[in-house]
Amino acid sequence: MSLLSLVLIGCCSGLAAAETVDDVTALSQQMAEAIGELEFARYLARSALASEERADHQAYIEEIRVVLEGSTDDAGTSDGGLIGWLEERIRSSELTMLTRPSRRDESARLQDLTRMYLGLALDACEAASAKLTGRADPTGILQQLYAFLSVALGTPESGPTEPGLKALASLLPTQAVTVEPGNEIQAAIDSVSAGGAVFFEPGTYDAIALSITSDIWLAPIPGGEHQVWLKGTADGPVLRVASPEAAVELSELVIVEGQIGLRVEDASSCRLADCRFLRNARCGIFAMGRSVIVATDTIVRSNRNCGVLAEGRAQVSLVGCDISLNGSSEAESGDVGAGLVLKQQAEVGLLSCSLTGNQGYGIHAMELGVLRTSESSLSYNRLSGIHLRGSAMADVTNCLFGVNGRWDLSVHNADCLAEADEAWDPGEAFVGRLTGTANRSTGIPGNLRLCLGGLPPIDGFETDG
Repeated sequence: MSLLSLVLIGCCSGLAAAETVDDVTALSQQMAEAIGELEFARYLARSALASEERADHQAYIEEIRVVLEGSTDDAGTSDGGLIGWLEERIRSSELTMLTRPSRRDESARLQDLTRMYLGLALDACEAASAKLTGRADPTGILQQLYAFLSVALGTPESGPTEPGLKALASLLPTQAVTVEPGNEIQAAIDSVSAGGAVFFEPGTYDAIALSITSDIWLAPIPGGEHQVWLKGTADGPVLRVASPEAAVELSELVIVEGQIGLRVEDASSCRLADCRFLRNARCGIFAMGRSVIVATDTIVRSNRNCGVLAEGRAQVSLVGCDISLNGSSEAESGDVGAGLVLKQQAEVGLLSCSLTGNQGYGIHAMELGVLRTSESSLSYNRLSGIHLRGSAMADVTNCLFGVNGRWDLSVHNADCLAEADEAWDPGEAFVGRLTGTANRSTGIPGNLRLCLGGLPPIDGFETDG
């Protein structure tokens, strides 16, 4: 066995699994070692192409095979090489769990792609060895080997094909800090560089009022089975995202009992995955300024005034979210007790969401707000499912309405206010635009209850006339 083989065996033996799935530092180090080995294998392939000696070709190919497949000891046990290491990471889901939820589909795709090209490179090694044994010219297969290694590594030579290990490494947090109840959480957040993560040990964190101004990810310890509760105070938001540089991601957190659960300001952006916002005094989620919020599979429930509030030029996207039971029994207008309120020039899109049992309106769009909702359900909201006011614009597609207060969908005018005793202000009359497609009622077919005032019938809403 050559000295080079001994060096490579030593490197691959260090590619064991991290002791715990939250050990980002260990996994990042393993990725760096794997990238170094693959870069060396690619160098060997380039050297083979440059050499005219068949003996060199065979030696280089054997060394590449050891990198990819590992070596076998006297007992017949293989260390697995790069391919074995990556397959173990895929089986254990380490790379996926230690990637932000918004990038996990990309991570899974890159893992499969990289594994495939490493396998193709190993097949090319076998084909090149066969050609050398048969005294055939190996140049073509060596070129393929070099190309496969380039794609698996992720280099400019890989062309338009998505890169491999280097891209996977870039998806991991640049830095990780773990906190537990009783720690100084704000200090931990401030210490993490952009692209890093703060992982919470399971438990309840009291009197939380955190300000986030950089691109970081907050989540429970990856792979944990217990919840993380962040309990706020009556004085302000539990979490505040306030910086144009802030691109925050929150996942699997329960955010409760603040004045506001999450407030995103300025031109900040925030992604939410599988979070819960419960029992906050004003609202669960508040988007303002030019902020951007994207929430998936998130529950916003039992917040006193409203579930989600969007104003300014905020842009909010809600996918698969449950916005229900918001508002107190003393709600007197649609602005208080609504599931979703959008005003000024805010734009909100909903897909496959449920707005149920809110004390005011399910959705209240006013001023210049823009609403797009598709494949969502609005039921048992006390005033009406959707209420439009001012110059708001709404496009409602394939939504299901059922058993909402007086109306399933209403506009603001003197003839059809959702509550007979609600004050009428002609200056707030609906003068915007409403479009719809294939909306229906859970009750009698064609019995979707609309109050459009003086507007003509609108296609896309099945009514009883």
